[in-house]
Amino acid sequence: MVFRVSAGQADKTGSSIANGRHGARSRRRNRSKYSYSQPRTIPYFDFNICWVTKNTETYVPSGAQLMANNQRFLNFLDRHQGAAPIMPAVHTTSVTRLGEIINNDEIKLTECRFYKKDLSYFFYGKPAYKLGNHSGAASKQLGDAGVCFVFDLGTLPTIYKSFALDTGACFGKRYDEYLPMGVGIDDFGLPADQAYLAKVVAAFYGGNRSYFVGDGRHDVAPPGLDVASQAYADIARSVVSLQFDDRACTCEIQLDQPVALANARLLTVVMPDKAFDDPEVKIALGRWDVRPVLYRMKRARPGERTEVIHEKLGDFYELSGLI
Repeated sequence: MVFRVSAGQADKTGSSIANGRHGARSRRRNRSKYSYSQPRTIPYFDFNICWVTKNTETYVPSGAQLMANNQRFLNFLDRHQGAAPIMPAVHTTSVTRLGEIINNDEIKLTECRFYKKDLSYFFYGKPAYKLGNHSGAASKQLGDAGVCFVFDLGTLPTIYKSFALDTGACFGKRYDEYLPMGVGIDDFGLPADQAYLAKVVAAFYGGNRSYFVGDGRHDVAPPGLDVASQAYADIARSVVSLQFDDRACTCEIQLDQPVALANARLLTVVMPDKAFDDPEVKIALGRWDVRPVLYRMKRARPGERTEVIHEKLGDFYELSGLI
């Protein structure tokens, strides 16, 4: 049962709440009928309206409140000069998918189960995405190995959306212990401008090198009402978590257009040496005019290879002056 209570008057939906002392007695009598349940939520007051559900008090933030959290977050970023240089956009896939990319000379869109829209996902500067396989077992199957495409961000299609952290982990409730009530993934949304990705790096990590290794600043002090920036700072400088990995400290980029490799500037491709041995792969790399960075293939769980790719890409960045 839902009551809509406006300042100075009362509307009723399924029941009534009277004004004045009779209303006060009614509220006192009904106080015990309201209880908390998981997830724990509280009513939100925006001075004009409050939504309360019987037996479960449900937080229903207004659009103004969501805007306020995000605007304070962006205001905090605007106090910082973006870290230079702009880092690449990184797309991680498997050797199996590499064959499809070679066939089409493009990175296609796939339907996102969270946003119900065809998108492609990139991370700002880091190969943070972790691949999986059917069983999660250690494997020497080449098809499970990771391949990392590293693009000049400025040559990709226009950014559709970007966020200061991985959205999938938020939908999976992996940040819940760090997020205050009323703070959600949209509060960490960024404008479709690569400058704001660099500002996240400067504000919470201090520079590209610290961002790349996930070493958050310990001197971050957002204003008291900027709860989103404070939550992000706590995540960035956390040391141990059972709920999330480095994706929590990595900016996410969403595109709603395919990436044609003939139009985008590909800086390198990190791949297993056994994949590079295939003549078809060598022809494609020549067509894309890119030199790969190779790593040795061994028995491992797909996610374990992320560390190897991270190390190889870090060496490439150092040689290129990106970190």
